[in-house]
Amino acid sequence: MHERHGASKTRLYKIWCAMRERCYRVTNDGYHRYGGRGITVCDEWRESFSAFQRWALASGYRSDKSIDRIDNNGPYHPDNCRWATDKMQARNKGEAKSHLIVEHDGKRLNLSEWSRATGIGYTTLVQRYKKGLRGGALLKQPRKPDNYRLLAMREQNNGNAALTDGQVVFIRTSEESGAVLAKRFKVSESTISMIRTGKRRQDVPTI
Repeated sequence: MHERHGASKTRLYKIWCAMRERCYRVTNDGYHRYGGRGITVCDEWRESFSAFQRWALASGYRSDKSIDRIDNNGPYHPDNCRWATDKMQARNKGEAKSHLIVEHDGKRLNLSEWSRATGIGYTTLVQRYKKGLRGGALLKQPRKPDNYRLLAMREQNNGNAALTDGQVVFIRTSEESGAVLAKRFKVSESTISMIRTGKRRQDVPTI
């Protein structure tokens, strides 16, 4: 469906079009520096100018600024973009290689390369980097859900409720029976038992 926004003649709309064209149109003069080396536009921006416009206006867009990627090897994405003057962009490009290069286990890679090497989402790495995490802390694999969380998620898919951290603590410390707690939180008694003991009952299917 064609998006109606009434902004097709604005500078911001032209920036949006140019951004997509250099990433996806092979005949674009800048394609080899963008799409040709794997630079993409996040789905939200690629599909909707209105979404891009909302982000731009909330992120300091001005007529003397252009869109700038924080990680020069990363995508056009809210977590990796900002608005900068030509002078700021020139300085950013000069600093880019050292600013977002992370060294770990003898390797020096940028965030995009670490994302591909570890399987950790690029956005996750950017968010961690912004928090000041580096090295092993930056590249630590996300914690996998405990068995009881996997079971609770499966039960949620069957129309029951999943469990929050607070509910788990309550279950572990409550003196109420498993049947009462199961009814209260809309999960099976097997899940309650597993949370309390850390072990699965024989009648709980393996996930």
